[in-house]
Amino acid sequence: YAFDETTGTLTISGHGEMYDFPVGLDVVPWYSYSDKIKTIVIGNNITKIGANAFVYLVNLTKVAIPESVTKIGYNAFFGCTSLSEIVIPGSVTYIGSGSFYGCSALTSITSEIPANNLFAIYNDVFEGVNKSNCTLSVPAGAKSIYAATDGWKQFTKIKEIGVTNNYCGDNATWSFNESTGTLTISGSGAIYDYDDGTTSP
Repeated sequence: YAFDETTGTLTISGHGEMYDFPVGLDVVPWYSYSDKIKTIVIGNNITKIGANAFVYLVNLTKVAIPESVTKIGYNAFFGCTSLSEIVIPGSVTYIGSGSFYGCSALTSITSEIPANNLFAIYNDVFEGVNKSNCTLSVPAGAKSIYAATDGWKQFTKIKEIGVTNNYCGDNATWSFNESTGTLTISGSGAIYDYDDGTTSP
């Protein structure tokens, strides 16, 4: 690992799995930098983020997780209270208990895990995250699967990546898929009247 004090960036490099660390702030090698770490960059050949690796990094705001990572260990980012967004790559097949526990500043979670590879997670993975305020962005076509899967279904704001949703009636919504150029009106009842084409959503 390397730490750049100027930028507050901790870089994890090498290949394979990180160690699982025991509980305790002073057991990780970057402990002395804990209050200075603002960004974590995980190297492209790392396959597992170790348990308890980044506990209570209270000034951490950004994490870059590469496609090589398949496992996020338990309590990995426990108590990172300034972390506002996270992208979970589609390569991930395991997320340990309490991985993002207490990350109360999270307002954007992007999961690139496709519907056919989605797995249930512990209910405490995102404990302390405001599930009604934080947006969970998922692959196109996967919203219903996430909304029915344990752990993920706690989020009330689930949106599909590349698809915009909005109301166009009391019980009607519209969505536009940019990749296919398809406008879809769904729901029930009447859609709103609009003055002209420029006022429609």
